[in-house]
Amino acid sequence: MSATPSSRLWLHHAVYPFLLFVLLVLLFEKSNLDLAVSDRFFDFQTGAWKFKDSWWAEGLLHLQGRKLAIAFSLIPLALLVLSFFRDAWKPWRRSALFLVLAIGLGTGSVALVKVVVNRHCPWDSARYGGDIPYGKLFDPLPAACRKGNCFPAGHASAGFSLMSGYFIFYRRDRRKALALLAFGLLVGSLFGFAQVARGAHFVSHNIWSLALCWFVGLGLYAGPFRRSVSAPVTEVRELDNLAGYLPYFSTLDSPGDKSCDGSHK
Repeated sequence: MSATPSSRLWLHHAVYPFLLFVLLVLLFEKSNLDLAVSDRFFDFQTGAWKFKDSWWAEGLLHLQGRKLAIAFSLIPLALLVLSFFRDAWKPWRRSALFLVLAIGLGTGSVALVKVVVNRHCPWDSARYGGDIPYGKLFDPLPAACRKGNCFPAGHASAGFSLMSGYFIFYRRDRRKALALLAFGLLVGSLFGFAQVARGAHFVSHNIWSLALCWFVGLGLYAGPFRRSVSAPVTEVRELDNLAGYLPYFSTLDSPGDKSCDGSHK
């Protein structure tokens, strides 16, 4: 029996990505891969991160990248607003709203986890000149340690959240869908790499951010928007009533660090 479009959607976009995510989490938890990568960017003789204040990691990919991420997030917001004033943009109203929510909720979920989960940056670790004992994600930290706010990777999430553009063209144009997926992966990976090189994050922090952003986008696409966000433009009006999961959508027309005891060393 061949798989239905619905089952293929969940298999290829939920099951397989989740299994890959679990494998990667186990790989990093059961190995010292995070340390092996971060060691490459730390000078143990001088006790400094080689690229922490570099022009490309700090200046270009971090500071300028932050401005670029804001610009990317404003584009769908601007299109959403324009769709209420220009008929030419009405067919893309639902798509713009979807992307605004996907970016906002994707980066927002990462920010929320950062507040809840007690994990520190590499540069906080005693291994790299800080005062916090190194611990993997599921390792308990000494009770006296101050709360960390460095997991998952916030900067990378600004890029990974753009992957949700994939769902807009998923049923319209697979080539464009894959291009937007690759673009989000590239931007998020570049942002994440810069932060790893600076000592701000471990590689595993970026993997969690990628997963959160992907599943937020998938959840919106398969849930509130009922997949109509990526229907061909000519079919969108017929699918509007399917968006009753959230009543509003159905009205839219269309598409120096301290030590654990609190003292300075």
